[in-house]
Amino acid sequence: VLETQVIRSGPGEHFLELGKAEGGAKIRLTGAPAEKGDDAGEWVQIRFVATGLGSGRIGWVPSNSLLIL
Repeated sequence: VLETQVIRSGPGEHFLELGKAEGGAKIRLTGAPAEKGDDAGEWVQIRFVATGLGSGRIGWVPSNSLLIL
């Protein structure tokens, strides 16, 4: 994660906030295709790895907030 980012329950700003990933946190992409959110941004589904929110949970973040390695 490039900078602190809200993790949401779905692809859009109106979805429930599950928590935050701090800048530098490592998250795992689920392999699910990116989706257009209600606010026209590209969103990707992620699996929490080192966010402090519990390993294995699923959430969504804007794709432009990630540095994919």
